[in-house]
Amino acid sequence: MVTPMRVLAVVLNYRTPELAIRCLASLEHEVHRRGDMRVAVPDNHSGDGSVERIGAAIERNGWDWCDLIPLPENGGYCFGNNAAIRPHLEGDEPPDYVILINPDAYIRQYAVSNLVDFMDAHPEVGIAGSRIEDPDGTRLNGAFRFPTIMTELIDGFRTRVNARLVLLPPHDPQFRRNRERVNRDAERENFIIEWDLGYPEDEPEAG
Repeated sequence: MVTPMRVLAVVLNYRTPELAIRCLASLEHEVHRRGDMRVAVPDNHSGDGSVERIGAAIERNGWDWCDLIPLPENGGYCFGNNAAIRPHLEGDEPPDYVILINPDAYIRQYAVSNLVDFMDAHPEVGIAGSRIEDPDGTRLNGAFRFPTIMTELIDGFRTRVNARLVLLPPHDPQFRRNRERVNRDAERENFIIEWDLGYPEDEPEAG
């Protein structure tokens, strides 16, 4: 009996074949452990041999759970991901969940299953993001509040020193509210955020 696919992971590639192959290798344990997961690798018309190199890795490693999708043009991030997702959503048995993974990501053991378990237990949640870490386990900041005019002005100056001197004094509650809430919430295992970046900022998240 064939197990219906519950999870579709999409790894969009554009001229990063070695990173994409490393990412696929890190997903193998989750695919075999779950038994209800497939991976799609749309290639955004890289034109650098990516398709051939990724295809060879899929064949060499016996990754029959992975579908390589060469695209006729580079239509951007949404275009590439949608090219992999749409056929499954329009099929007879669409997946319960779609996870978008950057090709430079390395998936830790149980990471996908933990996300799926969380979503199964919280049907009121529409989107979940995973914690982002450096290879040494250092947590990176990928969770934020919705931007405001003030925070956009602050980010335009890029440094806290400039923000304090030019825009907001250190005691200003608006400054603290936008910069500290995520850090405080990140101490908990699961927490509500306003938007998920999907990849880290330039600076590590303060603990």
